Amino acid sequence: MRRTSLPKPGKRALRPLGVPCIGDRVLQRSVADVLTALDAQDLLPGSCGGRPGGGAHRALATRHAVIAGKPVSWISEADLRHGFGSLDHAWLLRCVPHRVGDPRLVRLSRRWLKAGVLEDGRIAPSEEGVPPGGSLSVVLSHRSLHAGLDLWFERVVTPRWQGAASLVRSSDDCVVCFQSQTDAQRFAQVLRKRLTKCALAFEPSTTRLVAFGRCAERDAKRYGQRRETCTLLGLPLSCTRNRRGNFKVGWRTDKARLRRSLAKFHQLLQSMRHAPLKDQAEQITQGLRGH
Repeated sequence: MRRTSLPKPGKRALRPLGVPCIGDRVLQRSVADVLTALDAQDLLPGSCGGRPGGGAHRALATRHAVIAGKPVSWISEADLRHGFGSLDHAWLLRCVPHRVGDPRLVRLSRRWLKAGVLEDGRIAPSEEGVPPGGSLSVVLSHRSLHAGLDLWFERVVTPRWQGAASLVRSSDDCVVCFQSQTDAQRFAQVLRKRLTKCALAFEPSTTRLVAFGRCAERDAKRYGQRRETCTLLGLPLSCTRNRRGNFKVGWRTDKARLRRSLAKFHQLLQSMRHAPLKDQAEQITQGLRGH
């Protein structure tokens, strides 16, 4: 697998990617289709990323339905440290045979995880994580998080809470909605122990507990407190009202991301100002669509 890096938007750091050869791409796509069909039956409704029909829009819609339809007062935000690059190979290889009975698929998954990465003419061994870029990377990472986080929350954690609790996860970014503040604080403690067993860790800078929801907005008005906001997939969310005066979750585009998009579009207009009008119209349309 060849190593390449892309710049992260708005950051100086680079995002490492792994590019498989053509033969591995075809075979990974076939294995990924089989595992995706299994994930369509196994993944919980709150898991919105890396599945057919999922994505950022579904994650936002699911979270809005949870917050607006359930008695939510507290939200715990969490983001995996180093993303998919921190996943433990031993845990990944335990999750695949648990659902997949074909030993050939398990053997191929093990080989791709341990294949190593070609960087600057040297082969570096793969000790942990799944490098983004391959068709199978997203599928394996979601199966790992499904077994390590989603099922544990649904079967072990939820029955022990005093109030309602729901988890919404998109890729390695997850939020947990609680009715009780005591449950939210207890969850933060047990989550660290669970992640240690799965060889995972959350980023401390992006992990926090905020008062958010219909009940939190009511208490903020009653006691004159400042309204808090939370984020999901880079979108700042806030408590607001619709035209009928009912509670709803409002979101807006992040200012830094908007400035980057406008600057990129300005460069596009500068580069094609001497092109024919038909070509300009096609490129502008593609730029507005996002691809």
